[in-house]
Amino acid sequence: MPSAIMFGSGFAVALVAYIIAFGDFIVLKALIKQADEARPDEKLVVPIGRSHIIVALRNFVEGTFLPYPPFLGPQWTSGQALVVQRYMHSTPEQEYTYWGGATSIFWGMSIALALNPFVQIMLPAKNIGLGLTLLIQGYLCSYLAMEMCENNIQRAIAGIMTGALIMANYVTLWKPIFGMYSAFFSAPAMGLLVGIVLHILVEREPGAPKKKK
Repeated sequence: MPSAIMFGSGFAVALVAYIIAFGDFIVLKALIKQADEARPDEKLVVPIGRSHIIVALRNFVEGTFLPYPPFLGPQWTSGQALVVQRYMHSTPEQEYTYWGGATSIFWGMSIALALNPFVQIMLPAKNIGLGLTLLIQGYLCSYLAMEMCENNIQRAIAGIMTGALIMANYVTLWKPIFGMYSAFFSAPAMGLLVGIVLHILVEREPGAPKKKK
C-alpha cells in the first residue's frame, strides 16, 4: 500500500494541476472577452461548465489508457491565442466566424498527427516548437495577468510570485522527506504560497476601506 507521504504528494500534484487548469480557463475567458470587444459582429459563447465536464471525461479516458500530463490541459493556450488574434484582426468577410479558425487548426493538427511521415519530419524541430510555445504562453499569461491586476500592489505581488516560482526551480531550500521530494515544495506551490502570504500582509491592509462591488 502506498505510504501517507506518497498520498500527500499525489494530493499536492492534483492541487497544482487544478490551479493550472483553472488558470487556463481564466486565460480563455480573457481571450474571448478581447475577441468580443474587437468583433462585435459575433458573440462568442463558451460555457465553462460544459468545458469542465468535457475535460473531465477526456482526462478520465486518457489518464486510464495513456496518461501523459502535457496533453491533459483544458486548452492549448498558444494555439488559442493564434486563433483569437487571427479572428480579431480579420474582417467579417475574411474570417466570418471564430469557430472556423478554431476547428480548422485543431482538425489540421489531428490529421497531421495521424500521418507518421509528417511527424517524423517535424520531430527534429520538437524542442524548438516547445520552446516557442512556452515563450508565447508566458508572454500571453503575463500580459493578461497585468491586465487583470487592478492596482500596483497586485502587480508587484504578481511579479514577486513569478520570481519565487523561478527561484524555486533552481534553489533548494528544503531537504527530501524520508528520501522523497514532496510536491508541496514544488515551484508552483512556492509561488502560490508567497502570493497568499503577500496578499494577507500587503494587499489586505487593516483598516483599508472595502471596495464596493
